[in-house]
Amino acid sequence: FVYLCDLETHSLYYLNAAGQKLFGVRDYRGKPCYKVLRGRNTPCPFCNNGQLLQNTFSVWEQENPYCQRHFLLKDRIINYRGRKARLEVGLDITRGELVSQAAQERLDFAEKIVGYMNTLADNENYEEAVNRVLASVGDFYQADRAYLFQPSAVRAGYWCNTFEWCAVNVTPQMDRLQEVSQEEL
Repeated sequence: FVYLCDLETHSLYYLNAAGQKLFGVRDYRGKPCYKVLRGRNTPCPFCNNGQLLQNTFSVWEQENPYCQRHFLLKDRIINYRGRKARLEVGLDITRGELVSQAAQERLDFAEKIVGYMNTLADNENYEEAVNRVLASVGDFYQADRAYLFQPSAVRAGYWCNTFEWCAVNVTPQMDRLQEVSQEEL
């Protein structure tokens, strides 16, 4: 989207068709940019009109909760009909931002797995290591419990809860979860 507004009064002079569609407005001329583009009744607390330059674009990115989009923004001062005006170009990067967040979440998860593997490899006491990993997994997923089931030594196709971590005030289920069938598991 592209818009042009008065630097002092914030009144909109121009909003292109993409901006009109994005913000759901046709009658924008003379209305304050903060009302049309942000749904606010007062100027934005992050407004950078005082820092804008005439010959250089200011480039920044920001989430706009009003339209639920993430933008890369470029703005600068231009002269318009004898007055100083803000020219802003906004590029919707919401999809890229969501992809970036998903990639970061996958990276965080992978780092957790590496940490779990290091705990298991570096700790000589297997039981202590497993309990530490289960506590980390439970904390990571904000779970009530984390279990480790192993195949039953007595019955083929059945599983036994051999390790269990429980959050505070959560009742353990280890005794109840022995010789659990494959289907139930």
